[in-house]
Amino acid sequence: MPTAGRRANRSPRRSPARGGGRSGVILTWVGAIAGLAVLAFLIGRAGDEGASNSPTPLPTAGPLSISFGTGIDEATHLVTGPTDSFSPGDPFAYSVDPPAPPGVAQVYVEVSRIDGDVETVVQEATAQALRPGATSFGFVAEATPLIVNWGEGRYEMRIYLDPFGEVYAQGRFILVEPTLPQ
Repeated sequence: MPTAGRRANRSPRRSPARGGGRSGVILTWVGAIAGLAVLAFLIGRAGDEGASNSPTPLPTAGPLSISFGTGIDEATHLVTGPTDSFSPGDPFAYSVDPPAPPGVAQVYVEVSRIDGDVETVVQEATAQALRPGATSFGFVAEATPLIVNWGEGRYEMRIYLDPFGEVYAQGRFILVEPTLPQ
């Protein structure tokens, strides 16, 4: 009878959950309170570490915004002449002003055409070099080749620090054809 043998070897102590007496209940409560105190301490420490002066930027609620305009300020590398609409012959500039340097030597820029709910990538994530140690960064090009290659319409630009990573910054712009006289 193997079952009877196992029962005979069990300890005669009662578990507190089965009415082990007053001392068992007190020990259970003391253990639970001690566990909660340790948990509260650990949670508090995790919050303290997030407040330290770490060189790593804190995560943002979402991607940063890309600003669009007609030029780039040479001192700040931020756009001038803010606009989101570009015609042939216009300068096409964009910039990002993050709270901390991105920490990479290059970013990857992707552009998609937005037609209602349909999105079509017109430029795969393409590397663009950054100035060493720069916090803000921006680029300027001519709108005409963009209109010739992609056509008029609404577009979204996304910038990545890693071509396979999360979106770092994003913004929308419009390429327009000039109205032809009738």
